[in-house]
Amino acid sequence: MSLKLHVLGCGSATPVGQRISSAFALRKENEFFLIDCSEGAQMHMKANGIRMQKISRVFISHLHGDHY
Repeated sequence: MSLKLHVLGCGSATPVGQRISSAFALRKENEFFLIDCSEGAQMHMKANGIRMQKISRVFISHLHGDHY
């Protein structure tokens, strides 16, 4: 089993420049899990070659606006 973690965002609650809030994509074989999906995550997914159609599950770590 192959796993790869793509760090899409690791900034604070307020995005600054190209650094967005928390967002990760975990790849397991040909399946992707989106972990938190802050504003701008879709642009970083595109830059990393991750298609929206490949996301099978979305996990939200907690209910702060910068995580969903």
